[in-house]
Amino acid sequence: MKRTGRGTKDEKSIFAELKERIGNEHTAYWVAWKYAPDLLPEKFKTFDELKERYSAVRNANLTERDCEKYLYYTKVQEAVKWLLKKQKGARMIELYNRWYEMAKTDANALKEFMKLQDEFFKDDELSELESILRNTATTDDEDEYEMTI
Repeated sequence: MKRTGRGTKDEKSIFAELKERIGNEHTAYWVAWKYAPDLLPEKFKTFDELKERYSAVRNANLTERDCEKYLYYTKVQEAVKWLLKKQKGARMIELYNRWYEMAKTDANALKEFMKLQDEFFKDDELSELESILRNTATTDDEDEYEMTI
């Protein structure tokens, strides 16, 4: 039994998360086929092949053109953005490993690797102060800031 795309015991699979974010199975299969075909256990060249394989897609009685319209839905847009962000992380790991191997023998590659390393390991989280300041409204009302001596 092939177990492609399954998460760890403590983590949902990417496909399960995608399906949850979108809210239905047939759209999740279409998004996976269109943007992350490696999430599916086999490669499908056409939408009709996908439709033949998965009853959720087949039973929805949709065309590929119908599915393209899903990109206008906010939930689908957000799910695709989330998926692309996950893919970016995986690509960055691949890129990091490639540059690491090249940096072993090439001084220019080492220089680029060091730049990539700084970006790769940069903390994605905002500091507590940045989080507070980001949500603070600012005004130019001078009366609010009167000082008494």
